[in-house]
Amino acid sequence: MNKLILAAAALPPPMHGQAYITVKLIEALTKESSTLHVCDLSPESLIKSLGYHVIKCRKVIKTSIYIIFYSMLYRHKTFYTIVESGYGIYYNYYLCSLARLFHYDIYLHHHTSKHAKVFSKTFDWLTKITPNAHHIVLADGMREDLKSKYSNISSIAVSSNACHVKVPNIKPIIIDEKINLGMLSNLTEEKGAIRALDLAIELKKSGLEITLTLAGPIIEPKVEKSIIDAKTTLGEDLIILGPVHGAAKEDFYKKTDVFLFPSTYPNEAQPVVIYEALSYGCAIITSCAGYITDMLKTESAHVYQYKNTILESKDFVYSCIKKSKDNSPFIKKHKLSALEFNSLIKDICS
Repeated sequence: MNKLILAAAALPPPMHGQAYITVKLIEALTKESSTLHVCDLSPESLIKSLGYHVIKCRKVIKTSIYIIFYSMLYRHKTFYTIVESGYGIYYNYYLCSLARLFHYDIYLHHHTSKHAKVFSKTFDWLTKITPNAHHIVLADGMREDLKSKYSNISSIAVSSNACHVKVPNIKPIIIDEKINLGMLSNLTEEKGAIRALDLAIELKKSGLEITLTLAGPIIEPKVEKSIIDAKTTLGEDLIILGPVHGAAKEDFYKKTDVFLFPSTYPNEAQPVVIYEALSYGCAIITSCAGYITDMLKTESAHVYQYKNTILESKDFVYSCIKKSKDNSPFIKKHKLSALEFNSLIKDICS
């Protein structure tokens, strides 16, 4: 009988970087395995409330039933899931304990820097529950950090998010005197929406011709208020798109000269939107949160990482004028990442 793969992870909606990567991984597993069962653990909302956890608990219980059921049908079986941050790790305890009890090979995919950057007692307990688990991380630095902090981890594979970003067929173009700034994310203070507005206002006051386009859902009232206030200075040069997908997202990147991602989110790992912006040849302004530095250090693209405040990047924006939008630096990264990912899929399915 074939090997069963039971994948338990949050699928869209809502759509965010982790959900997008999970969809791509599920698609790849579907092509390689004829016995794949997917359990969707999505709470169906980004807002954590009582309803959020009720939906999540119901789906976790349903998944646990499948773990037990399939253990009676298959001798060779694999359980794949995402390592949760915050209280979500208690769902990991429950599902991984069951998977170990019923002799599944366990694969744990890390999409957060929380447990790698700083030692976590709660995650250390998970490594003790799953001493033979295979861990999947996004960068070499993430692998080294996990190895140095957790003695129970023995198997770590690196699979960058870069390979999941489609490389568009674009021609290098020269950025003109009017700079188009763009940000695509869940628009929260932590993700940097207010800092992006501050930079645009400062550049406008300094006399530079700019537009700022914000794409993605507005999650917090304080961000909505900051947008209203910024309209006073930016006027029609502030464009709010809301969530974008497909052709609308492609159009956003094509029109963006400098992509902003000034995140202070403490669990930032490897934001897919940065790779997407690089694939369109955009210049990048970002923070040093999580493993963003690792994902950019091999790139020769036009990148600026500020250390204290985003206003440090003002001169960088001026330097982008007359520069070429060119995605060739990203293409090499994409090819290397694809090799890593293909190796990972074969390992899970073997």
